[in-house]
Amino acid sequence: MAAEKGNGGVERRPTIVKNMRNPNPLEGSISIPQPFDLDVCLNSGQAFGWFRHENCWIGSIRQTAFALRQEKDRLLYQASAPASAPLDMILRDYFAIDEDCEKIRRLLPRDPFLRAAIRFGSGLRILHQDPWECLAEFILSSTKKIVHIRQIWRRMSERWGTPLRIRNSSPPRRDREFITAKAGQGSQKLKLKTEAASPISTQYSHLAKAYPTTPKRFVATASGVARAVLSTHVVHSFPAPDQIAPLSETDLRACGMGFRAPYLLQASRAVASGELNLESLRHLSAEEARIRLMQLHGVGEKIADCVLLFSLGKTGAFPVDTWILKVLRQVYFHNKRRVKPSQLRSFAATHFGPYGGLAQQYLFHYARMNPHLFQTDFGRLGWRPSLVGDPSPAVAGSG
Repeated sequence: MAAEKGNGGVERRPTIVKNMRNPNPLEGSISIPQPFDLDVCLNSGQAFGWFRHENCWIGSIRQTAFALRQEKDRLLYQASAPASAPLDMILRDYFAIDEDCEKIRRLLPRDPFLRAAIRFGSGLRILHQDPWECLAEFILSSTKKIVHIRQIWRRMSERWGTPLRIRNSSPPRRDREFITAKAGQGSQKLKLKTEAASPISTQYSHLAKAYPTTPKRFVATASGVARAVLSTHVVHSFPAPDQIAPLSETDLRACGMGFRAPYLLQASRAVASGELNLESLRHLSAEEARIRLMQLHGVGEKIADCVLLFSLGKTGAFPVDTWILKVLRQVYFHNKRRVKPSQLRSFAATHFGPYGGLAQQYLFHYARMNPHLFQTDFGRLGWRPSLVGDPSPAVAGSG
């Protein structure tokens, strides 16, 4: 730790007294196979209930709140209590950590554009979300930007969801670490956590910046920068169907969802009443489950395919939104006019195969993060396919 200068410019080194900390069952870490990128997973248009808080992501999974941070091949977490299952099991399932993504990637076609997309988003995983939350978020997503979807999600969660509190551990006095440093007028004793800090941490350039008025604890790093850790963070879970069903359209419109309000309300009532059993759709074919979802007002093929892919394990589902439509038309059909949506879907099913959903996510993330690509002449790059028959093109470089 760097020394601080006291009165008269004399260097004064803080005194640190270290002891063992008690373990906290709501904090921990799990090993994650590489490549894995937490930022890509949670910011790739799959889920909208996660929010950045300084250097971590905060959200909830199955009524358990989490603060998550990745450090190389470890996923650090803090969680709320009580947990619905062992915390490491919740995270391993949600992020598909035990799936052999490298094996699946080898089964995808080797066309140049998809290969480039895979290299760009190599740490991406298909999330295993709760079916109701997934259905709700994609109903809300219709013609909305991601930032707006997150705003609506957060308003609904704060108004009708369940508050879940993530707390840092507070070991007995004999197991704490203390640092004596100057904060404002006179010396104060500040609680110190070790460098293996909670994921909910933010860096401060001076120890006294947040002390003593805010409920934060400090971490001293080797560089002398102090890290303040929130003592408590409240996360609101997304409201369950039976919490939304009694509401009115006016209630929902107040959250900013506009014309989507009656669609979400109708969906919540169908699920709450048992008219639609989302879990039972896992046992149907993708086509049968898609038809069942599309019986809901406001749910078209794109929304249904998102629910199939991101929550029901239908890995061949291939949602076609504006970004994917642009990729298919410009890259795979070299801007051919009058290509029908049914032709695009037929091509996607044939070309990308049973794991087309993963290919779709690579393409979507690559296109959304690199919009300048669509000013590119894909033919000169060797990415433009040559059509063999209609509607399914043979992609140059594939095989």
